[in-house]
Amino acid sequence: MTSCDDGSMIRQTAIFDPVGLLGILYWYSVYPLHQFVFEGMLRNIANAAERETRLADVEIVPQERVAVTGNQTL
Repeated sequence: MTSCDDGSMIRQTAIFDPVGLLGILYWYSVYPLHQFVFEGMLRNIANAAERETRLADVEIVPQERVAVTGNQTL
């Protein structure tokens, strides 16, 4: 992960070293599935990071506990 002007950038790299023709065929046959899985994984990581950032930016103010009974506030 690296910082950029408008946030952070995460780069995900998968390395597969195919052996022979069967290895190459395997790699290209499952490539679309890997593309789908890794893209979803990165999207979920980015969403979680953005959610954490938003929560950190919000000041949490404890609320007083108020009970109302008729016209009387406790």
